[in-house]
Amino acid sequence: MGPLLSYSLYAGTFLILGYATYRALLAGQKQAALNRAALLALYAVSLAALPLATLLGAAHHAPDGGAAFIGRLDVIDATAAVNAAESHFDTARTILWIYAAGTALVAAWTLAGIIRLIALVARGRRFQRPGYTLVLLPGSIVPFSFMRYIVMGEADAEHGAGLVTAHELAHLRARHWLDLLAAQAVCAIMWYNPASWLMRRELRNVHEYQADNSVLAGGADTRSYQMLLIEKAAGVRLQSLANSLDHSNLSKRITMMYKQNRRASRLRVLALLPALLVAAAAVNNSAVASALDRVSAASMKVPAQQKAAPDTKAYTTSFSKDTEKTESTQAPATLPQFPGGMDALTDFLYKELRYPEAAAKAGTQGRVVVTFKIMPDGSTAHPQVQKSVSPELDAEALRIVGAMPRWTPGLDKDGHPVECSFALPVNFALKGSVKHAKSDETIVISLKDAGDTNPSGTTPAPAYFVNGKIFEGDINSISPDAIKSITVRKDLPDYPYGLIEITLN
Repeated sequence: MGPLLSYSLYAGTFLILGYATYRALLAGQKQAALNRAALLALYAVSLAALPLATLLGAAHHAPDGGAAFIGRLDVIDATAAVNAAESHFDTARTILWIYAAGTALVAAWTLAGIIRLIALVARGRRFQRPGYTLVLLPGSIVPFSFMRYIVMGEADAEHGAGLVTAHELAHLRARHWLDLLAAQAVCAIMWYNPASWLMRRELRNVHEYQADNSVLAGGADTRSYQMLLIEKAAGVRLQSLANSLDHSNLSKRITMMYKQNRRASRLRVLALLPALLVAAAAVNNSAVASALDRVSAASMKVPAQQKAAPDTKAYTTSFSKDTEKTESTQAPATLPQFPGGMDALTDFLYKELRYPEAAAKAGTQGRVVVTFKIMPDGSTAHPQVQKSVSPELDAEALRIVGAMPRWTPGLDKDGHPVECSFALPVNFALKGSVKHAKSDETIVISLKDAGDTNPSGTTPAPAYFVNGKIFEGDINSISPDAIKSITVRKDLPDYPYGLIEITLN
């Protein structure tokens, strides 16, 4: 359900801006056919925007002169104290359940309307006519059309059937019922978005304008037709999925009949283009894109609970310096850098990363690998879970990537920013579950905990070991290029202020 909600938010952005522009510039113009095309185009662009953006993103290549670089921060082990994460995931689940309930309710209401239409058609007397089936019901009802059926009361069949039939037949010939089904489907997946309901209303209005124009163009007397509309306006509309004679605002329809068609007003439809471009810029903003990715990663699943939660006080960050590249690409001349360097990235992860309490209570651990791109403007984009552990841990790993500030981008040999791709392994482990570091990973425990000070009130210096031997020189004298990995430990009684183990190449 998370991906569907994310998709509806993405598409809804286009729908809102498109509808606002349509309403301001096009809704009052006498150009029913063009307005219908504009509304349907807005639906099409809104619904296709995300698949198209994904397709273009998958086909994107690095600019000429540079190459996509695949770096790996080769092991980030993280477990933070359980705090606001439980509230975060509870809120996410609640929102997803509310969204699912609303979608199901609108879908059920739509299905009930279709069933009611079918029942009305089945109950009436049918008469085959060229191009449609006439269905007569006892008494007087508001005439409507749906698919190939025109439904009206027997009283209408005796008086004024010609105008009623001409109106409804115009709906059938234009296949307006297909528009309404599509609009109703959009309302189901974007039920919370006012633009979806307002767009559907505008579409129905345009349908009525088109049908009115068709009747009058067929030679009907304008006054007689208007009197028929006024008479039928006293009825009650029964079907939301069908086109009925009295559906849209009567005064607007009568006013539209007397309006002049100005050719210059057709150019207003071009205003939809900048509106859609603004929507595209909005959803591709790094902050918005990251938020949508987090929504997509959210889950409705409630993890299994245990009677007692394990101790979750623990680890933060370590990096190995190895990188990897594909055969078809080469590393840029200058690698991208987190603002402030690796130390700043360590601090950022320590402060921001939260071990989901639900995962902690369930004892869920493991290594989540998230890939993401560092764009030429330094923003992070397109985070994806390459190796999954659980919805909760996956979502937290995606969240932390989305929350990153802009990096200093990588540069090609000519000094131009290039796109780089990184893989970020995040190993979630509960305290006490890791006895020894694995040979291919670096287990790190944070030195950033509050209160880690000596009696004088200053932060003490940890002990340093290089290649297994104590190191008492200037740590800054070691070349970063010579470092293979760094391990920081804080679980050894003999080193109360921490132990930093450096392994050289």
